[in-house]
Amino acid sequence: MFWGLVGASTVAFSGSTDFIPELNRWLQIVEMDDMVCLDAPLAHHHYRLTPPQFKFKLTSVMIVDFVGCWVIEKLCKYLFADLEPKALITRGRERREARRAEENRLAADAAVEKKTQ
Repeated sequence: MFWGLVGASTVAFSGSTDFIPELNRWLQIVEMDDMVCLDAPLAHHHYRLTPPQFKFKLTSVMIVDFVGCWVIEKLCKYLFADLEPKALITRGRERREARRAEENRLAADAAVEKKTQ
């Protein structure tokens, strides 16, 4: 799942920055020219968003979105995640360690007994 998200993010950034123009054409993404569009102002003195501004804004918003999601994930994990193993896992640990210690002790006793014979 992680590598799927990395791949999707890579394709999204490639599309927003025109990093691989052939991929954009294959995906039929509209080309964003790097030339500045000097259109007349629209109503209320608002100017149309020019292609380089749009490319920059789109990429910036994507970066802010990914970083924001990462921060929220880390914060939620810190606040709400219980990363300690459950009792079902830890309950048998003491028994396993005691059994292994007993097996090691018996093996050592057997080795000592074998040497004394």
